[in-house]
Amino acid sequence: LDQVRAARRVSTPLMAVETADPAATIESVGEYYKEKVPLYQWDCVRGLRALNAMAVEPWKDVLGETEQSVTINAAEALALMERLPEQAIVFHLNSHLFLAEPTVVQAIWNLRDPFKGSRRTLILLGTIFKLPAELQQDVMVVDEPLPNEKQLIGIVEGCYEAAQLKVPKEAELTKAVDAIRGLAAFPAEQETAMCLTDKLDIGRLWERKRKIIESTEGLKIYRGGETLKDIGGLASLREHVELLKNAKDRALAIVF
Repeated sequence: LDQVRAARRVSTPLMAVETADPAATIESVGEYYKEKVPLYQWDCVRGLRALNAMAVEPWKDVLGETEQSVTINAAEALALMERLPEQAIVFHLNSHLFLAEPTVVQAIWNLRDPFKGSRRTLILLGTIFKLPAELQQDVMVVDEPLPNEKQLIGIVEGCYEAAQLKVPKEAELTKAVDAIRGLAAFPAEQETAMCLTDKLDIGRLWERKRKIIESTEGLKIYRGGETLKDIGGLASLREHVELLKNAKDRALAIVF
């Protein structure tokens, strides 16, 4: 949100946000701007549509006699966006899937100057962006970080409250946060809720996260049972690693 606000202050027309949870991105930005500017959203199934009350009347003027279904086409929808009202924000979902299409690339570029002059913003949303050369100098790419520790604690506490259970003490919350760290907000909430009965099953939660991690090509969780005690010699190294393991700011993952 801070990066979007900063971009809006200097009339940045084109942004690409790398996010693991586009719905959370839209909710965060939309909540801040819902009473301030018209908000719109496009995806390849539902087409281009208004998101808040300020966007509805201008949207009717834009459509005219046009059927909304015509805006399902990515290039056509981008062309139609040029007629949106001043200061509008448009969220464009899964944009990374369309950047190999010349008509889409051209349609995005065509919005640069009109949007710049009217303080409108096109926000491309995707998991990762490899912009074509034609857009690299015109689209500002920002990364939305995964939830931090405070936000993850809030997610776990929210699941307990939704289940009408007493929120656990700090030590248990820390274990839960460790088990969902690295997940986006939506899967973190879903996995926590799935593993919560009368109490949170931390082992089951870790197993569910392992499956998510191992669905990424090239990554897997090492399940070997060796410990530092199994290493012969290297006393100084073992002592050093033990200090790291038990430190207050300890390592939470080791990558081989």
